[in-house]
Amino acid sequence: MSLPRLLVVLAHTLVVALAPSAARADKAKKKNKPVKGVITAVTRENDAGTITVTVKKGKKDAGAAAPMEKKFTINKDTKFEKVTGKKGTADSKPATFADLKQKSQVVVTVVGEGVAMTVQIHGKAKKKAKT
Repeated sequence: MSLPRLLVVLAHTLVVALAPSAARADKAKKKNKPVKGVITAVTRENDAGTITVTVKKGKKDAGAAAPMEKKFTINKDTKFEKVTGKKGTADSKPATFADLKQKSQVVVTVVGEGVAMTVQIHGKAKKKAKT
């Protein structure tokens, strides 16, 4: 076999071998996408526990209309924050695990297999008093 032909075969083999790893990297990026939903259950055990969130599919996923539940583990490293206001004028304040209640809207950022890294508790903006 000539040297140029051997180089072409080696290059082709390398491309084929690296293609699946790129697909796995894309899959890993999708897993870290924040999950938006409503809390349906909260279980506390000292500084740890779990939350169950009902996630509705967005407008893009119109075919799958049924909401699904996801369970997330809360540990001592999980950060909590309370967010109020609209998107452009949102105000964020520190929160605790005790602030998680059923029917609260949350955005959970996940690390690894279902371990919550950050939990944002979204509340409605306070209405201005009429004068």
